[in-house]
Amino acid sequence: MKQVSRIIASLFVTTCLLGCNNTSPITNLKVDVKGHFTEEQLNYLKSEDYTSTSPYNGNMSMSKPNPVRFSWNSGKGEYHFTITNDYDNKEISYFTKDNPFDFYNPILGANYKVKINYRGYEEQEISFKEEVTVPGPRNIYIEGVENMRDIGGWGKFVNGQYQTYMKQGMIYRSGRFNEDKAETVTPSITKDGLYDINLLLGIKTEIDLRKTSTNEVGGLTNKSVLHDDVSYIQLPMAYNGNNILTFKGKVSGDAYEYDNPAMIKQFFETLADERNYPIDFHCSIGKDRTGCLSYLIEGLMGFDQEAMYRDYMFTNFADAGLCKLTDVTDRYGKTLDEYEHGETLQEKVYNYLNEVIGVSKENLDTIITILKA
Repeated sequence: MKQVSRIIASLFVTTCLLGCNNTSPITNLKVDVKGHFTEEQLNYLKSEDYTSTSPYNGNMSMSKPNPVRFSWNSGKGEYHFTITNDYDNKEISYFTKDNPFDFYNPILGANYKVKINYRGYEEQEISFKEEVTVPGPRNIYIEGVENMRDIGGWGKFVNGQYQTYMKQGMIYRSGRFNEDKAETVTPSITKDGLYDINLLLGIKTEIDLRKTSTNEVGGLTNKSVLHDDVSYIQLPMAYNGNNILTFKGKVSGDAYEYDNPAMIKQFFETLADERNYPIDFHCSIGKDRTGCLSYLIEGLMGFDQEAMYRDYMFTNFADAGLCKLTDVTDRYGKTLDEYEHGETLQEKVYNYLNEVIGVSKENLDTIITILKA
């Protein structure tokens, strides 16, 4: 990866090293927006067969989205990028010597304004918007993190307009941020990855579904590797090939008594507190345990079931092991599909979470209100 020097915007003070004038040395400034999804990802999202991602079967890192690429003519030096959008009005700052410069993870459909400054000369501006052409995830590239995406990116076209099922930038699903089973905490996320996840995504809460008794959490106790201000919550879950949604008991080689329904209840109680957002939750590689909770969130928010299936199968573009749709349909998906209370899948998920898991209707309604697009 190109080395990018990233510094918090508040530290930047413009200095006119060459004697400020009205002529910028930056010329022929361009922005290339290829579209969020790579060709391989698009082929799957457009395919009528959502059960197969072949030849991408969880054995290579192909989940990275396309970047928005900036290029220009100018002399060598360090450039200051200030990037804002009209979705959440967040401002992020980059210092880079790279030309071209690649920007990842914009909000889908948002209008972006970019200001570029070189050595105190007059700023140059350019705008872009990453349009959505096919329903799919806002898959996220964070250096050192595998299989990350924004659940809020999924949507559908209504009268030619793309409408997301829930807000973007609220809940992310991912793989781990630190190595499993390490004797001392060993971050796998890089320094550049930490900058983006803190300044660009602004994660406030990390929910870790990995097992604690076997040190799957890699030495973590009560502190996130992301930032001191990020709340770190452990909700250890297991399944051992069983139904993730209902599993209780021990797994081979582990004396811990797991109670997945109790962890799911705590998970949704965390989602009911608006102060916890944005939230990232993960297990080790972000596939099964993470996939089950993603399915519940998506069902609660009224996703079409095909989108829910595709979200699970999209993990096959990451180096996370093979996903098969039967992992959903024959386990937790079947439990929800066959639940008697409710006509639609959304009603069944709502009622299951309330009547079986024990999440209060007040909390479920609050979650829906917080996340509704």
